[in-house]
Amino acid sequence: MIIFIPIVYVEAPPPPPYINEWEMDIYKDVGAADEDILLANGWDYMDPEPTTAILNPEFFYQAPEFFDVEWINFYTIEDHTQHWFYPWSEEGTCWDDRCYAQGKDWFRLSSSLDIDVIMIKLKPLCSTCFPSKPPQNPLDD
Repeated sequence: MIIFIPIVYVEAPPPPPYINEWEMDIYKDVGAADEDILLANGWDYMDPEPTTAILNPEFFYQAPEFFDVEWINFYTIEDHTQHWFYPWSEEGTCWDDRCYAQGKDWFRLSSSLDIDVIMIKLKPLCSTCFPSKPPQNPLDD
């Protein structure tokens, strides 16, 4: 007995190169790539144009128009750890070697740690108010 299994091939566009450009904002410390280029670039797939900035000893962030800050994650290359923050208070909270304050569309982080990457998850306030262009497929060039 011979069994034929039909295979259907459908041309479909490849997935976009970035998963959620509008909802993630990535900041890298100016010296992060010198410490470990692979770890410093590990989150680039979430933001096509990550911002290089001075993250230490204090960092202030203001969300773009039509977005609020949902959560913050920062990464330290030295000890390979991630630190997560959810909304606290505008007055600020300190523990160990860091202080954190957050409003609905901003936050301030100060720390004696060497912060190398900050990932900011944004919450869109409307479904059609994206301030940047949509992700581009590199295969379209």
